[in-house]
Amino acid sequence: MVIWKKILKITSLSIALLLVLSVSVGFRLWHQGKWEITREKPTIWVKVKDLNKTFKKNNFDGSSDPLEGVEEGEQVRTVINTIFAEYNSIPGSFLRVKLHPDNEDNPVDLEGDTPYSEDNAKNFTIDAAIENAVQISVSGSKGDAKLDGDAIVGCELVVEERALKDTIGFKWLFGHELGHCLGLMHHHSDKKGYMGYDRKEDWHSLGVDEVQALTRLYPLEDGFDEESATFGLSCERK
Repeated sequence: MVIWKKILKITSLSIALLLVLSVSVGFRLWHQGKWEITREKPTIWVKVKDLNKTFKKNNFDGSSDPLEGVEEGEQVRTVINTIFAEYNSIPGSFLRVKLHPDNEDNPVDLEGDTPYSEDNAKNFTIDAAIENAVQISVSGSKGDAKLDGDAIVGCELVVEERALKDTIGFKWLFGHELGHCLGLMHHHSDKKGYMGYDRKEDWHSLGVDEVQALTRLYPLEDGFDEESATFGLSCERK
């Protein structure tokens, strides 16, 4: 009887451990949908209301400070473009995120972008704002995707203006909510990743789990989105 009790206890602990691993380790996707971008038309535009705001404090490290020499009125734009550069540099993904053009009649399209037009941007635009809003969450931000069936056709991204108190906090919040808008959920396996919840880190960026998730959602090559479930302990191609 004692032996069976021990076996039952070990089995229960093993099941509990697997359940914890399944929700806390590895990438997590928003199961309801994704953007219907393609390799030929990979761009999602982000239309930010009032980019000419300034930070109260720049606490980026001097060796990796993207704001060195940048005028105050361009600082928010620069930090947001720094975040976009990370999302656009995933080797296995065709995803392209960029700011909505200031002048729609004379947009600047880079190589690899979907050419901007009102028709091309329809259902492929994230509406973002940095503003004083009613408390929207403990963190002071939100990224709410809009669905049409299984397709994400828009997203409301809001970061409260108090996030401008420092550059590191703003970079994490905007990068985090952008991840939600693109189809990512929270994880707790990478303290430095955007989708984690550790505010103590000095510099957040895309982690391995987030790169794997975005590669699966928006794969550059056929087959990159076919993986075997390994509880996030490894990434195994089929």
